[in-house]
Amino acid sequence: MGSQKGGLALLQKDGSVDRFVSTENGLPDDYISSIFADSQGGIWLAHNNGLTRFNPGLSRFGKGMGLEG
Repeated sequence: MGSQKGGLALLQKDGSVDRFVSTENGLPDDYISSIFADSQGGIWLAHNNGLTRFNPGLSRFGKGMGLEG
């Protein structure tokens, strides 16, 4: 579940919160405007400051790599 101020909340199958992922542990921005699941099981997050592919580590694409968000 994405948020506008708290990053990404990872949920268990029963709906309980497993953990939060935010700027404190790798996201380029805590504002998540869109979430998309790809065919390889990765989760793409759109932020104000770029894109993140979450699976289970973080790969960041943003201004530092030539992409404007």
